Amino acid sequence: MKVSIVLWVAVLLALAGCVQGTQGTQGTQGGSQAQPGGAADASGEIVLGFADALTGDAATYGAVSRNAIEMAVDEINTEGGINGKRLRVIYEDNKCNGKDAATVAQKLVNVDKVKVIVGWSCSGAVLGAAPVTEKARVIILDGYASNPDITYAGDYVFRTSYSDTLSGEVLAKAMQGFSRVAALAEATPYAEGVVKAFKAKFGKPLTAEETYLQESRDMRTQITKLAATNPEAIVVSPQSAITGGIAVKQLRELGFKGAIYSSIVIGGPEFLAQAGAAAEGVLFQADPEAVESTEKTRVFSDYRKRHGDEPGYPYALASNWDAMMILAEGLRKVGYDADRLRDYLYSVKAYDGILGRIGFDENGDVTGLNSQVKVWQNGKTVPAEE
Repeated sequence: MKVSIVLWVAVLLALAGCVQGTQGTQGTQGGSQAQPGGAADASGEIVLGFADALTGDAATYGAVSRNAIEMAVDEINTEGGINGKRLRVIYEDNKCNGKDAATVAQKLVNVDKVKVIVGWSCSGAVLGAAPVTEKARVIILDGYASNPDITYAGDYVFRTSYSDTLSGEVLAKAMQGFSRVAALAEATPYAEGVVKAFKAKFGKPLTAEETYLQESRDMRTQITKLAATNPEAIVVSPQSAITGGIAVKQLRELGFKGAIYSSIVIGGPEFLAQAGAAAEGVLFQADPEAVESTEKTRVFSDYRKRHGDEPGYPYALASNWDAMMILAEGLRKVGYDADRLRDYLYSVKAYDGILGRIGFDENGDVTGLNSQVKVWQNGKTVPAEE
């Protein structure tokens, strides 16, 4: 009888092993493969998740973020990995919206069993996924999403991206000379968050506010309403450089001759491609500059060699690189445990990276950054005169 029971248990264990092995071969985007218990699978890897916009207009940011993560992982693995274990990343497309981001987070948390998800260029995506990751005690390490609400999105949410509170301060200071200002924003948490932050610091009522849908390519109705209030300047706050360029071009086509201010979104080549000559003279709150260092020179040079061009958004490269290096340091010190990593990240106050000496505050927001206003001149962006 005892022999029969032992044999039966052995059969059950063998069958369970077959099922687990089958689940572990499911493919994921980017050629990665999900492993049950992905925290540290049988091969000795540490498996992280990545969620960002890999399709659609916002893929201009997501591509830079992915490239930065891939470069950082390659370097970490070349130098011996994390205490002898290789890093592997499962890449997923959150399509820059909360609904898809929540679905991606569910998959990475429940199927792939990751304990950290990096990437995140869109604020709506972070805010959509955070309830999922918080409940599961999984860390979001955000490299480029900046809505102020992310500050309070959860105890496991950290970002090396700055808050739009900084954007609002920079724009409000630059526009204090105007008394009649209107705003045009894309209907997304990030774009509307910039306008909200600007209004809080500007201290004067706007003549009008209008929004347009994320998929819109015609903002003429909204622009006509804004122009009817005779503003001296208009704040254009897009989610992507593509819609930002279209909005600015249509503003000029409809005869608006006043000043145009915008956010970091329009600092890339996609904006110039859409706006054309209308880009000339447009001012915007620029990303903080990466500090000059040997590491910055090496990383940006490596990026150019790999991809044949400059990163469209240098801050996205620098921010995600620093995020990965901080994470790697934490993994080496405390292991792949989300609670210990959370506590470690809160303890980081003076990490010397490409962005300078940065750290995290009590809400997981990055510290140690500053910003400036730039202007489009002759097809290039240059610092604006004070």
